[in-house]
Amino acid sequence: MTPVAVKIGTKRNAGNLMTHLKRHHKDVHDRVKTQWDRLKNPPGVLGEPPTKRAKLCTLNGVVMSGAALELHCTRLVSEHGLAFKVLSYDAFQDIIQPLIRAMPASEKVTISENSIPPKITALAEKARERLRVEMTGKMVSLMVDGCSKNQRHFIGIKTQYCREEQVVVRTLSLYGDNLKNIIHGTLRRYRISSKNLVSFTSDSGANYVRAGRLLAVVEDDDLEAENKDEDELLPEERDTMIRGLESGDLSTDDFKMQSIRCAAHTLQLAIDEALKAERSVKTTIDKVRSLANYLRNEHQARQIKNASLPLPTLDVCTRWGSLYDMLTSVYNLRNLVELTLEWHKKEDKAKYALSEEAWEAVEKNAGYLAPAPARKATTKLQRENLTLGDFFAIWTEMTIGLQKKNSCLAKTLLSAMSERVKAVQYSKKGRRAGEGEKTSPLFHYPAFNAAVFLDPRYFSLLTTEQITEAKTYLLDLWKRLQSAKGTPTPTVVAEESGDSGSDCDGVSADEDEVDFRKHLEKQNQARKVVTAASTGRKDPGVNDVAIILENYDRTTEFIPVEADVMEYWKKRKLSDPVLYKLAMIVLAIPATQVAVERLFSCLRFILRPQRFGLSASAVEDITFLHANPNLVREIAKEVMKPNGP
Repeated sequence: MTPVAVKIGTKRNAGNLMTHLKRHHKDVHDRVKTQWDRLKNPPGVLGEPPTKRAKLCTLNGVVMSGAALELHCTRLVSEHGLAFKVLSYDAFQDIIQPLIRAMPASEKVTISENSIPPKITALAEKARERLRVEMTGKMVSLMVDGCSKNQRHFIGIKTQYCREEQVVVRTLSLYGDNLKNIIHGTLRRYRISSKNLVSFTSDSGANYVRAGRLLAVVEDDDLEAENKDEDELLPEERDTMIRGLESGDLSTDDFKMQSIRCAAHTLQLAIDEALKAERSVKTTIDKVRSLANYLRNEHQARQIKNASLPLPTLDVCTRWGSLYDMLTSVYNLRNLVELTLEWHKKEDKAKYALSEEAWEAVEKNAGYLAPAPARKATTKLQRENLTLGDFFAIWTEMTIGLQKKNSCLAKTLLSAMSERVKAVQYSKKGRRAGEGEKTSPLFHYPAFNAAVFLDPRYFSLLTTEQITEAKTYLLDLWKRLQSAKGTPTPTVVAEESGDSGSDCDGVSADEDEVDFRKHLEKQNQARKVVTAASTGRKDPGVNDVAIILENYDRTTEFIPVEADVMEYWKKRKLSDPVLYKLAMIVLAIPATQVAVERLFSCLRFILRPQRFGLSASAVEDITFLHANPNLVREIAKEVMKPNGP
């Protein structure tokens, strides 16, 4: 073959030529290909591999202003928890400086770790003003809890109410250093009248006090002993808060604000009490805990990972359900421990191995705390937007499941639960003798009965006396609602037939859920008999809310458990305006204060080692913005508008 000169890079038939060379002249193809690649991608400095030059583009359509850029940087260090010093990093400055340079002189701003933190307070105040407007005239419920973090003590206050058929949870404050008039001061800050308070939910810790007449306080020695954990405040801080609260005007006149115990915390105390009462169970748990710690050592953990099995978990005294998780995780490793595990030392097997009886006890004890009764209930009670009716159903389902367990632990747990749900009275010789209830009951107080009464999924679980109490409470609530607005009581709406239809999704039910639904169906049938026999009075021309409640009691049919009760009342907003307004209040009463527990979780991001020196006001502002991101985003949208502020 005669050598042919090939001009590299020509477009005319270059592809066909290279294909011909590749098929018939491999050596020539490789030589030409090397020269071609060298021309297209010249090597870098000092023989570095060739790099593709990045293309720079001019972005003419970017919408940004100095105020918007400051706002978004403020969100980074508050809502998203970014460290202040990141704002001064060279890489971050390289991102924002092109934007700043492209702005007109009047819009240029300085972004640094020193310029942005002072703007957090202004942004927090804007968000608070939005929250004040949003809560104006609304009947709200409070949730309160406390915690300790890095030797600093905080009280979190959240509020819950309905807005457009949606339960809304808002964070009001996270106080630390100044506890004087803490709750009263927070209510005044957000212009929440004491007449607009429906309930006050907290755990049974001794660090919470009664505010006004009906904010229940538990500060007796017997409850102090069982609540000495990381959530407790120091004695001097508790005394300061007591003096501040008792000086506040939180009375609610004729309408009684309800003090509510956290359902999740109450269940946890009952489980702990049952486990302590069963000494044999405690011995088994201690053995499992020792084995779990041993299996997490490096030598044993490597064997578990090589077997593609998960490491055992450890229980945490303040984490609900972690005990069951530990028992289950260790039991799932039984075959590995008994058959293939290589003990690090000879004496380890005698020290940590479980006997056949111990393994059977683990299986047995894990079964009592399994998802089909208490463990499952614990998980469900930590859901957001949990209504009192949902809580009642969860507790009833758990009780039915435990009653089927033929074991000492199940019976002990049922006994502890039955004691925990009762109200506790002050002793006749105590320092608060004659003041009535020290702790309210877990069920069947007026607000609870009212919430279940207006929840057609579960209202058949109430007795006749409880329904009467619910109607009385709702009448008082309506009077309070109208006195706050200054409007007359509406006319009774003509009676409607019950509507059991509702949008719901079918879900699979386990054995305990099936038993609960059978129990609920039996109660529904009994309710039909009672309401059919009731004549009830009705007079569409009389301004009497009692008649509306009576008509609802007689004519309303139950709806499926899977139905959305908020959607149910949304469809009746126009036909039953009185009941709709009452339902939006009582269905927003929180059964737990788990939302406040979640608020404390963000402290580990805010109070990092680099931020230990933050003042109490700075921590409160940052936490407020972090916990109310929707309010901040609404402000950001307004700032980004063409004619925004």
